[in-house]
Amino acid sequence: MNYCTHCGSHVEKGEHFCTSCGKNQHEEGASTKEKQSETQKVHRKPLTRKTKIIATVSVAAIILLIGTHIAISSALDPLKNVQAMDRALTDRNAKAFFNHVEVDKEALLDKDQYLEFIHQSDWESLRMQLTDEFHSEDSQPFDSTVKDYNGNDLFVVKRNTIVPGLYHSYEIEAIPNNVVASATMDKTTVNMGDHTAKVKEAGEVVELGKAYPGEYGIEGSSSNDFGEFSYQETVSVYPNDAKETEVLAQFPEETYRIETNHSDATLFINGKSTKKKLSEYQALGPFPEEEVVLHAEWKDEEGKTLQTESINLDSDMWGSLVFEFEEEEETEKEIPVYETETEYEEVESVDANMWTSVDAEEHVLGFRDSYESALNDRDYDQVAPYLEEGSKAEEDIAEYIGDLKDKGYNYEFTNNEIIEVEEKSDAVFIITTNEEFIFTNHKDEQIHYDRIKNYTVHVNGDGLKISDIDIDETERNDL
Repeated sequence: MNYCTHCGSHVEKGEHFCTSCGKNQHEEGASTKEKQSETQKVHRKPLTRKTKIIATVSVAAIILLIGTHIAISSALDPLKNVQAMDRALTDRNAKAFFNHVEVDKEALLDKDQYLEFIHQSDWESLRMQLTDEFHSEDSQPFDSTVKDYNGNDLFVVKRNTIVPGLYHSYEIEAIPNNVVASATMDKTTVNMGDHTAKVKEAGEVVELGKAYPGEYGIEGSSSNDFGEFSYQETVSVYPNDAKETEVLAQFPEETYRIETNHSDATLFINGKSTKKKLSEYQALGPFPEEEVVLHAEWKDEEGKTLQTESINLDSDMWGSLVFEFEEEEETEKEIPVYETETEYEEVESVDANMWTSVDAEEHVLGFRDSYESALNDRDYDQVAPYLEEGSKAEEDIAEYIGDLKDKGYNYEFTNNEIIEVEEKSDAVFIITTNEEFIFTNHKDEQIHYDRIKNYTVHVNGDGLKISDIDIDETERNDL
């Protein structure tokens, strides 16, 4: 097929002129094969409209795909979150910080305190760890943690796959601390914010909840036969090696021994019966801070109700609360009263025979019981009846107790034992004792004493009296 070398229109074979443009088809060189080939290349057939539309749509689609990829990659770029967190820390903007950090909705959180904690935890190091996690994303298909300088977990970085091998999203989640509670009393309720725990037994550890680093108020409440107890404290919750923070609701713990001559008596607290016998209590207490008044009631064989004096905690005798019922006392030995010294001398030998070595032993043990109270109360009058007036024993004991005033010392007698009795004459006994006690000074330093003593007990017109106390040997050990 032939074409016009000028306009490209179809020319019938054998025609010399183009019917479209009138150009002579046999000009010099125009019919050469080479020129026909060039003309064919330059004047190819125009593209159809459909082809042009397809080409345009394809190019647009490619451009759109590239743009979308760039936009998605930019939107999913985790470094933007780190940059925003960094800016929020610089501005101390807790709200902006938590726009990029996920938290446990059940955990207690003070955002401002938490932000300050992150700032104090070497944020630059934390930021570098986060950046490294994202730079090495291809080699980190699993969740990873970010730690503080003590190795405690602060954040977990979670990787979520959107398009395998192409798109991933990331979550930075703050890790809360586990908080547990215990108490020094049974049946205690512990509250921290809106978290509550029930401690059934003292010393039991129970779950209280979760909290992010910061300061939180703790409230505890409990009760016993002696009253209501409350406890308040501010505790610090921060990451630690134990992976948890324990809070302790600490109530008064002091208890008191019971001393009574009727253990089957009923205890009354603030005038109200507990419906429990004294024997049902191993000890009394703990007591709340409010004053508590106690007494006991007991019915004798005739059905008559007897009542002890009312006492409070100020009435304790060396860690004991005494419930003493007044009863008819046993007939004591009558001590004769002599009008003159001559009359006493005349019957001295007879009077001396009224007192035995057993009486002398009981006299010394009674002195020891009273001496412990006298030392701790700084009250010489409690032991004066046991000592012979004007004797060395009276002088030494009175001076020693007098020197104790305002010194803050305590004495706990743990053993008073008679180991030997010697009757020197009808009116003189030598009582040898083994005595042990714990001395506590004003610095709460304790010393254990173990002593052997010799008591000289005389019989005079007032009965048995101690005239001399000699310390034979002493062994002491620091506790």
